[in-house]
Amino acid sequence: MTLDENKQPARASDEIKLESPVTTVIRQRPRPDAVPRYEEWLKEIIPVAQEFAGHQSVNVIRPHATSDAYTIVLHF
Repeated sequence: MTLDENKQPARASDEIKLESPVTTVIRQRPRPDAVPRYEEWLKEIIPVAQEFAGHQSVNVIRPHATSDAYTIVLHF
């Protein structure tokens, strides 16, 4: 049995089912002088994410004309 933050038994509906899909969205704005290193970091970290159980895919949306942000979408 698990307890919630108020020390009450957790309900079955509170638990995350492992077969449920999970999507995580990360949005980052590296400094302009750090963009080359950020791109290198992406090349390193994407294979690491792919090693985790349940990994399905990763999408990287790079900055474009109206945004300077990188958006990384991880699907598990």
